[in-house]
Amino acid sequence: MIVTKESDTNFFLPLPPGKNFDNLSPYKICVAIILQEFWRKHRDREVLDMEIDEKYVVPSVNYPAEYRRKFYMTLLKLIQLPDLSYKDLHIFLTAGKFPLEAWHMEAFQGVMSIVSEVGIEILFKLTKTIDDLITETIVSGANSPCVHQGSVIGLYLRRILLHLEKMPFQDLMNLYQNIITYYEKGIRALEISPATSNLDDIEDTMMTKHKWSSKQAELFVTQQTSFLENDETKALNPKELQKRIDEIVQIYTPLYSKAYFLSYLNNIRIRDLPNCIEALHRSFDRNAGKHGHNHQDQNTCKSNFQYSVLNLAVLHTMFDHNTEALKCLKECIMIAQENGDRVCLQLAQLWLCLLDKSNFQLSEKNIANKTEMSLVRSVSLNIQSLVKVAAISGYLPSKLFDVLIKSDILNCQHSMVNLISNCVAERTALWTLYGKYEIASLSSQLLLNSNLKTMERTHNGEGTCQALCTLAMWMAMQGDFLSSSVILSKAKEKFPRFPISRNWMLVNQYVTSQQAIYHEKWSDASIACDHLYHLDPNLSLLQRANMNIARGNRSDALSLLDRLLSQDDEKLEPLLRVRGLVAQAQSLIDRHNIPSESLLILNRASSFAEEKHLDYEHSIVEMNIAYVLYRMEMHQQALKILKLNMENILANGGIYDKAKLFFLFVQSIIASSPSKNMKLENVKKTSEQIELAINFLTKLECWNKVKDIYMFLAKLYNELNMIEERNFYALKFRLTAEERTNNTNDNINIFH
Repeated sequence: MIVTKESDTNFFLPLPPGKNFDNLSPYKICVAIILQEFWRKHRDREVLDMEIDEKYVVPSVNYPAEYRRKFYMTLLKLIQLPDLSYKDLHIFLTAGKFPLEAWHMEAFQGVMSIVSEVGIEILFKLTKTIDDLITETIVSGANSPCVHQGSVIGLYLRRILLHLEKMPFQDLMNLYQNIITYYEKGIRALEISPATSNLDDIEDTMMTKHKWSSKQAELFVTQQTSFLENDETKALNPKELQKRIDEIVQIYTPLYSKAYFLSYLNNIRIRDLPNCIEALHRSFDRNAGKHGHNHQDQNTCKSNFQYSVLNLAVLHTMFDHNTEALKCLKECIMIAQENGDRVCLQLAQLWLCLLDKSNFQLSEKNIANKTEMSLVRSVSLNIQSLVKVAAISGYLPSKLFDVLIKSDILNCQHSMVNLISNCVAERTALWTLYGKYEIASLSSQLLLNSNLKTMERTHNGEGTCQALCTLAMWMAMQGDFLSSSVILSKAKEKFPRFPISRNWMLVNQYVTSQQAIYHEKWSDASIACDHLYHLDPNLSLLQRANMNIARGNRSDALSLLDRLLSQDDEKLEPLLRVRGLVAQAQSLIDRHNIPSESLLILNRASSFAEEKHLDYEHSIVEMNIAYVLYRMEMHQQALKILKLNMENILANGGIYDKAKLFFLFVQSIIASSPSKNMKLENVKKTSEQIELAINFLTKLECWNKVKDIYMFLAKLYNELNMIEERNFYALKFRLTAEERTNNTNDNINIFH
């Protein structure tokens, strides 16, 4: 996250000491000559005299509009690029995306070939030509000059013209000699190595071989910073980007604070903490050094110190150094209060709430001053952070969604696309937290199909990554692991670097571990849990405990769950605590024993989930309570609980939870039947549910759990003296055991 003051960007491009303009190089003269030849051809077109023919006719055969557009794009690229050698320039003009026409390239090469013969007079003629381009019209009677003075090309030519007019004769002579040397070296290089490279090859190497002007350096840094914020796939890879930053600092000026800040963002991508801190320190040191020694400049410099401390706090937060981050935030708050900076105070409160939940307070005061433009962004960020902390703290969901609407209004009123994306992603996260997975999936699809563009630039930030992760989780819950893998691959392609990459990496390892548990590939599940530990230690402990329960290692599972549940509420999220309590109760249950302690644990989990408004988790806990009651032969009570929670699980759950629900529902109905005839009738009524359970588990490839259902059905039909059906499911059980499973584990049952 980049923290700056809205009313003052803090990062601007200082000019090098003692210089008002960039040096005039042979490359810039070549760009001016290319434009000169274009203008000459344009000027020499045949124009009918208006006195002879009333129509003003300019034939378009020589200059089609398509070529004009291509030439303007080429010219803009030439202005933005650092100085190229003549060989690279030749390759760019002939093999680039928008190559010059043959006649245009011949005219340019013709001028360059006679530079040494004509003498320095060619520079005087170029000066006159540039002046004509800016001031004179193409033909008499036209309303505007060939090049508008305020355009990008016009400003570029005016700088060259001003430089040429103010240069002493000796400097002008040196420039002429440099042009000759520049051309001759390029011709020799082309003779030795013909121009067979393409544009991509040039752009990969040109930045590291040539000098940067101030405008080119500023453009490059601004573009790369924007890419890292909005669409990282367009940014250079970390190693290449750092090379170019070092070159800019070395060639241009060591006081360029924006380059150091870009280096800070680049080092975050590779989790290089020492270089991150060094780059951040240098960024704000250079930013402070650009101010003068008068009293006003010193006050301006002092007023920016709080942002340097705030950025340092954000950096420590990214690396989970919460103690250091809190110290930086306290210092930031003191400096901001001293300077009366309300924007910085809002941002500091945002991060303080995320780090120290004891300071959390959700009230209307947190969203005051929303009419002041300088506070709009910080207020919107504050709302989103407060909603996140409030959701974990157990606030009423309806109130949280109402507060998020206020953030939506602010974001849409001021076209803050990144915050719009984050707000939709946070709403998706809330639906996920409360167990409304279907609505969360729809919300994420809404974000992914939205046209999030600003200035024709598509936003591709963290909100988009979270939406992709939500959709991948939903696909995995429905047993479509292939689609989930495709979505995660897309997320990996779009967000290859830290910190955003942490989201899809966590989901990927979680889905991998869950799929391995379903397939009983314990080594793969263990490896995935190890990888998951570096991303989320608590989730890794829970997954490893579930794996041990599935394997029958209940003592190991209890040990892991004790470590997980012994943490306080600040370190363990409510969702993981509820799931941990459920897993702890399951680890106490085996096929022959139902301890009363498991029911107490489930009741505690149910109360906690209800307190935190975790509706879906509450239904899952109730389903586990129904299972315990069923094992205690309290079938009617189990059936009653299942009916109360069935709608929520079927509407929002994955196919694994649905399979468990259907199987337990069928078991409870049959067990509660008073007679054999009633059992037979209930078997016929529930045949569809039992088939759905088998189909769901087959899709997940949970073969041992499919065997559990076959065994139950075979025993049931044997009890009902239905020999044919009994033999059918007994055969199914045998074939599944022989073909689909490679081990027999008596401890595995349907409720893990």
